[in-house]
Amino acid sequence: MEPRELKRPDIDELFKPKRFRILPVLVIVGLCIFGFWLMNAGPKKPIPRNLPPFKIVPPPHAAQTQPSPKAAPPFTVTLMPPQGWCCAGGKLSEANRATCDDAKGVYFQSEKQARAACSPTATSGSPRGPGKGT
Repeated sequence: MEPRELKRPDIDELFKPKRFRILPVLVIVGLCIFGFWLMNAGPKKPIPRNLPPFKIVPPPHAAQTQPSPKAAPPFTVTLMPPQGWCCAGGKLSEANRATCDDAKGVYFQSEKQARAACSPTATSGSPRGPGKGT
């Protein structure tokens, strides 16, 4: 068997139109004419738009620079310690445990317990009442 010669394909045949069509030519010419008319001979009035008025702002001068407004601080949540009742010096007040310890008082969770244990006679702040001095 002899090797066959490779023929180069004829591509030019693919680009030759089979027959001439007038309709695509007319559409393209019509679109070109319409585009030319819109650009040159179309309506001359500007189209009204609902835009805010344009404001010209001059550039700031070196002497008139204003400091930029500070950004808002980030959102933070502060956790409050639980509130209770403190008997310090015979006086009952609503406070948290740290505040009551600073006042050298006795801390209670409920108001009922605090009222029962804190009496005006307990001057030392002791829930057991006054001491027996020597």
